[in-house]
Formats: sequence, C-alpha cells, structure tokens
Amino acid sequence: MTYIPRQDDGPAAMERAADALEYIDAHDREIWLRMAMALKSEFGEAGFAIWDDWSQAADNYNQHDAMTVWRGIKSGGGVGIGSLFHLARENGWRDDVTYTVETMTPEQVEQRRQARLKKAAEAEEQVRQEQAQAAKWTAEIWQRAEPVTTVNSNRYLERKQVSPTSTLRQINVAAINEIIGYTLKSKGEPLTGEVLVAPVRRAGSSGLCSTEFIDGTGRKTALA
Repeated sequence: MTYIPRQDDGPAAMERAADALEYIDAHDREIWLRMAMALKSEFGEAGFAIWDDWSQAADNYNQHDAMTVWRGIKSGGGVGIGSLFHLARENGWRDDVTYTVETMTPEQVEQRRQARLKKAAEAEEQVRQEQAQAAKWTAEIWQRAEPVTTVNSNRYLERKQVSPTSTLRQINVAAINEIIGYTLKSKGEPLTGEVLVAPVRRAGSSGLCSTEFIDGTGRKTALA
C-alpha cells in the first residue's frame, strides 16, 4: 500500500489523522492495535492522545490497558499511517479538508501537539503510580500470607491434587480486601475464604511487582 503525502503533512497532519479515525470502529482489538502502530510510527509519543481519545469509544476501554499496549509498540513496527487513511476511506471518510494555515494557525497546531504530549506523559505517570501501588500492596500481602505446607492445607491445591511450593502462600481474602481497599472479584464474583497467593515478578527484576490469587472454588484474579 502506497501512502501519498499531502501538502498539509506537517504538524497539522495529526488533525487529519484524528479526523480519519472517527470513521474507524475502535471495538475490534486487531484494528485497535494496528491504529496504535500506525500513529506511533508516524507521530511518536504525540500520537498516543489521538489514539487514546479514539479508543474511548469502545465499551471495554481501559486507560491502563491502553498505555500498557502503547508502551509495548515500537515505532516503525511495520504498520504505517497509510493503513489508517486507507481503512478510514473504506468506511466513508472523505479526504477533502486541507489542514493548513487557512483552517488552523501554527499556534493552534502547536497547542494541540503540546496537549497531546502532555496527555501521553500524564498517562505514563499514572501507570507508574499504579505499578508502584501494586508493588506496595504485594509486599504487604506476601508478608502477611502464610506458607502452604501440604496439599490438604489449601482447598484449591487439594482439589487439584497439586503439591505446594515455596513460591506459593495463602491468606484469607478478607485480609487482602482490607489491604487493597476493594473487594477481589473474578468475573464479577467475589473471591472467598483462604486464597492462594502467587507472586508476579517483572523480567529482569528480583522484587515482586504484583500478585495473582486463586480461591478454593477456582476463581482467579490479580491486583488491579
């Protein structure tokens, strides 16, 4: 697919991309990912705000998930901005506006660019704060949890007939809920009783970054 640049493919090109995105459905995850790749390839970090604003049209939108996905995308990952415009045209977008000084002043363009960069930085900072909070909760939960010594000492392991290991502990879910300030749920159902605690470590790090939980009925969840 060949992308033919227009005269306005300078700073105002972001406005053109944002306009085209309005014609694309954000609910399809494969398309959602491809649009992120296209925008990051073309605009770098400034493209996040365009993509994130558009992503919010999806019922299952989650900014933490969006930022995590965005961070994992490398610029120049093989999907260019031409893919975005091509899909938008297929859905009825008409490329009949020129985003030049006649429609936007350079100051307006720069203000929008700076606002988008600011939004990307704020979203990144929110993810850092959530990760730090999850690590703090994990440390306290792990410290208060007790080792699982035998198969019969944990209802879930007993059901599965799985031997305990030194990397697993257990704690009553009420204690976890007290620590984190919300009720652990799996698919809308609260976890109950003694909960198996499985630590999560980030690659290349020795510390715990999060925790997964399994109750006696087999319900599974992790820290938000």
